[in-house]
Order: sequence, then C-alpha cells, then structure tokens
Amino acid sequence: MAPDTDEPMSLALQNKIQGIWQKIQQEVPQTQFNFDFWITCQPRRSTYSACRAILATLNQGDQFEERMILKIQQAYYLEAKNPSNQETLIELAEELGLNKNQFFCDLYVPET
Repeated sequence: MAPDTDEPMSLALQNKIQGIWQKIQQEVPQTQFNFDFWITCQPRRSTYSACRAILATLNQGDQFEERMILKIQQAYYLEAKNPSNQETLIELAEELGLNKNQFFCDLYVPET
C-alpha cells in the first residue's frame, strides 16, 4: 500500500512502472495497458483512495465489491483514468449504480 499523497509520482518511478507494463506486455502478449495514462494523468503513488473506494462500495452491498475492484483496474490500466482521483472513483461508483452521495460521504468517514 502506498500512503495518501497529492504529491506527483517521481519521474523515475513513472518510468519504472511503465517499464514493468512493457515487460508484462512482452511476456504476456494478451495483456493490455493504455500508456496514455502517463500522458493524460498526473500520477501519484497512492493506493489508499482506491482501497477506501472498495470499503465505501461495501457499504452499499457486498455484491458491488468485485465489480468495483474490476472497474478500478480497468480505469487505471485500460482507460487511462487515475484511481487516485476522487472524481474517477465517484464516476466508477455511478457506473455501478451506487448512490453517489452516500459513496462520497463514505469515502471520507473515519471508519473508512
């Protein structure tokens, strides 16, 4: 887990992760990544937001958990959307049919 931060990811780490993506694509050709993420997003090394989103999703039903995990992964790897951004997570929650206001509140309550 990478802690909460609004600090941009270092260029060295960005390059390292892109290299990992490229290696995975070479070794597992059916695996796809959208490298536009590195151009269109401001990468941050923070996984807490996505983890909180899963917990907030569970408050609206266990049946949403795996679907939200998949949506977060697809957003990041395939759609070049930043799962560290609140806006992205709220958009994904809406796509799942979750109550947007409840999801937003649940993202930031101390229990989450």
